[in-house]
Amino acid sequence: PARLPITMNTPVNVLLIDDGDTLLALQGIVRELGLPWRIEQAAGLADARAALAHGSFDGIVSELTLPDGVIFDLFPDREALGDRSVILMTGRGDEAAAARALRAGFAEYLVKQPAHAQLRELPGRLAAAAALRRLQLEQRETAERLNDIFDGTSEIIQSVTPDGRLEYANRAWRETFGYGEGEVAGLNLFSLIHPGSQAHCGALFQRL
Repeated sequence: PARLPITMNTPVNVLLIDDGDTLLALQGIVRELGLPWRIEQAAGLADARAALAHGSFDGIVSELTLPDGVIFDLFPDREALGDRSVILMTGRGDEAAAARALRAGFAEYLVKQPAHAQLRELPGRLAAAAALRRLQLEQRETAERLNDIFDGTSEIIQSVTPDGRLEYANRAWRETFGYGEGEVAGLNLFSLIHPGSQAHCGALFQRL
């Protein structure tokens, strides 16, 4: 079934990783805006790991530095992040942490402001980040379904760039030409053609 897009009025489960008074400020903004949010607080990395083990969250908001480490200990890279939408709150002038967060796959970062003013930007940022993450998931699922269909046929299917580089080859193609799944990347179609026919085939290929 198709997923509904996340909007400001969509019920959202949020994990707040913070050991300060951010929760009270965020709850106040949520009440003021009438947002149907459920917020769970984790005071450190250990609490966050426990929350992630038993709960599902539409978004995660975290401080950089926590009592038992930094958020990059929990999410050092895109693989660890998985499909989670994480927004980092950093201090002003902490561009290095913000850049590292984006490289690791974090959805956004917010610069802290006096009286937690940055939290007013959070609902819109979180809705946009979660919607983008869901779109990426749907695209991945579609690609996986197509791959299953293509691998299930006995017909040879390939995708080739204009210069002959193979982008994709289905199972029938790989079995016919004797290549493993991990060997296709980097292959050029013309390397599979007899040298005496490469020029002719290249000319024909440029017409397509």
